[in-house]
Amino acid sequence: MLHDLLLELDLLGTFEAAENSTLLAMNDNAFEYLANWGMNLRTIDPELARGIMKYHFLEGSSTSTNPLLAIETQLVHSVLRPPILTNVTDGAVVKLTAADNESPFRVECGIQKVLPVVEADIHYDSGVLHTIDENLVLPHNLSETTSLGNLDRFWSLVQKAQMSELLESLRDTTIMLPSNEAMEKYAVQLDSLAPEDLRTTINNHVITNRILYHTSFGASGPEVAAVSGLKLNLSRDSTGRLFVNKVRVLKQDVLIYGGVSHVLDSVLLAKPASVFNVGRDGLWRYMVSLRWYEHLWENTAQVILWGALLFITGEASFDEEANFETRVFEKIQGDDFIVDWSGPDDKGNAQNLPKPRKWLITWVLALYVLSTTFSSSVFSAAAAVTAKEYETTVQTMVFGGTSLFMLGFAIGPIIFGPLSERYGRKGPLVIGYVSFALLQLPAANAQNLFTIFASRFLQGVFGAAPSAILSGTLADIWTPKQRGFAMPCTGTFLMIGPVIGPMTGSIIVQSSFGWRGIFNFTAIFTLAIAAVTYPILTETYSPVLLAKRARRMRHMTRNWALRARSEEQDRSLKDVVENCLSRPAKMLVLEPILLLMSTYISVVFGLMYIFFLAYPMSFANERHWDSTSAGLPLLSILLGTIIGGALIILTVGTNLSPDPKAGRPQENRLLLMMLGSVCLPVGMFWFAATSSPETGATPQIIAGVPIGMGIILINMQGMNYIVDCYGPFSNSAISANTFMRSLFASGFPVFATSLYSSIGVARATSYLGLFGVVLAPIPFLLFKYGQDIRSKSKWAPS
Repeated sequence: MLHDLLLELDLLGTFEAAENSTLLAMNDNAFEYLANWGMNLRTIDPELARGIMKYHFLEGSSTSTNPLLAIETQLVHSVLRPPILTNVTDGAVVKLTAADNESPFRVECGIQKVLPVVEADIHYDSGVLHTIDENLVLPHNLSETTSLGNLDRFWSLVQKAQMSELLESLRDTTIMLPSNEAMEKYAVQLDSLAPEDLRTTINNHVITNRILYHTSFGASGPEVAAVSGLKLNLSRDSTGRLFVNKVRVLKQDVLIYGGVSHVLDSVLLAKPASVFNVGRDGLWRYMVSLRWYEHLWENTAQVILWGALLFITGEASFDEEANFETRVFEKIQGDDFIVDWSGPDDKGNAQNLPKPRKWLITWVLALYVLSTTFSSSVFSAAAAVTAKEYETTVQTMVFGGTSLFMLGFAIGPIIFGPLSERYGRKGPLVIGYVSFALLQLPAANAQNLFTIFASRFLQGVFGAAPSAILSGTLADIWTPKQRGFAMPCTGTFLMIGPVIGPMTGSIIVQSSFGWRGIFNFTAIFTLAIAAVTYPILTETYSPVLLAKRARRMRHMTRNWALRARSEEQDRSLKDVVENCLSRPAKMLVLEPILLLMSTYISVVFGLMYIFFLAYPMSFANERHWDSTSAGLPLLSILLGTIIGGALIILTVGTNLSPDPKAGRPQENRLLLMMLGSVCLPVGMFWFAATSSPETGATPQIIAGVPIGMGIILINMQGMNYIVDCYGPFSNSAISANTFMRSLFASGFPVFATSLYSSIGVARATSYLGLFGVVLAPIPFLLFKYGQDIRSKSKWAPS
């Protein structure tokens, strides 16, 4: 069991490579003992499990035949280092004590737990191994150590002085702990202390930046300074008994999270008496005896004089307290207490998820995007039917059913994108998607236009969550090179949804379900996807994962200074507005790359939604096909998107994709986009030229292939380029892009209906093709100047 666990935790190679080491190996009984207590090292957080196992791996070769064991306890450092599970710079310590009748020798760990060694001195290539039938207990924090060690009265004094958080955050510390009996003996005197004197008394027992085990005590001591300034003489007599300023040490080397403690049979009360201290106390008692506070106004001058004398003589102690707190907070605010990934192979990092799990998450996101974008266009098939039922125009139904949905789709990313950067990917994604599914029901049962239009708008807002969070999630789990495979897969679904929407909608509308069946079908489809895929989803955003790890660490170690960097950020309302609402808008205005790419992608996206109207209109009105058949030529656009997606995948790792290590910058993403910028206008002019009924339908249908290729190459490579450029701010950048893209998609269909009706398919498509010609130079310009623009950007990391 131990071998398999070390292998799973990526520790086996590390332990085998170490030289001259000692492993306290848990046998199967130890693992069963842990399981009975509800702790399975294979299922808990891997970082915690690694920390526990590192505490069992000791530096140096310690054998039962070591003659020093018979003389005194040996202190051996483990390889466990801060900030996880210990605050001892040189490594959490294990105590080895002499043999008894039942074991070769014994091991003492946290909370003074003593374990017998079952089998000793099993030598292997790197050192020696000893088996134990229980796990080592990590040294606990000071509060738990005092509670479990019957030393809680001193800790109550610490809490009264409001110093518990300070003391528990210290690294490499020695603390003298008076026993409960000693605290009882001095209870009256301690209770009467003023707050400043109480803190001074506690600081008499604290030595910072030095861990003084029993081996530091000498015949005449060393003399060390406590935090309060009190000099402490650490001595031992001829029999080996230890003393601190002649106060007997009852229990030595009680291991704690931040170092070591020793239990004393008395309290280290005050600093040695001085003329100033005696004079100050005498003056105070004399003033109280005169009851000066009853004659305050008559004796103002005397009060000021006595107060000045008292302040001057007591000034040093106040300064010491302030300096102590300053030193502690400076240490807490440093990097020593930052919780981060343990290395590039940390299993808690979503980048290190198993590849099958990554692909499952990717396909789940693709399904979410498919179902929401499907809904964006499916209602276009019902525009004529609902216009007749509610006695309004087709243009009104296109506006209310499609344009309002896309307007909501534009607003949604401004909310869900930055929220996913703040609270993680999973929560906003699931809330948005399930809400989108439930909002189909009001539309399905609507009795008036307002209900339909309001439902469509809200469907767009919440349905935007998957599209807004997609790119950020893919960036969380895939490397830039791998993302070149994943992005086209999901991007193809982004295009498939709107394409199959009108075709599916036509079939449903012509069936017995009618136009209301569109919403019922979407609700059932999306809720089924949500129910099946929810267990697959997991949180992937590193700042949120590290914050969760930091919270677990704080509760396990009681070291409240441990934190993730994301937890240091201010959570004021101003920052919420700044980070969640205004950042995408600022980036869109201030970032030339984002503005140019978003403009191009938005126009292309708007044109795509025009095609959903233009294709059925051309084949139904001019070629006189039935409504269901008139939507089928849209499959040619779908074929083009599949070809374009395959082209993107096939070029990953080649000169057509970026690779900083190989000297290929992000701008290499734009090479395929350049191809798309040519394909799109060519396809549109081709479609226009072959739209006449006198020309066969096949050439006009085939024109959809270059159109589909242009759409996906421009969209996918453009969004990939945005993610590459803006890294940690990619979700905000994509949110801004999606906002602008959806605005265009909401507006284009409104005027397209009138445009195609008034001037015909050929001329209307040709005029729209000019948009593609005018914007085509953008990827060429960014390919040449993009790197220089990025170097001056506030949000694009170098």
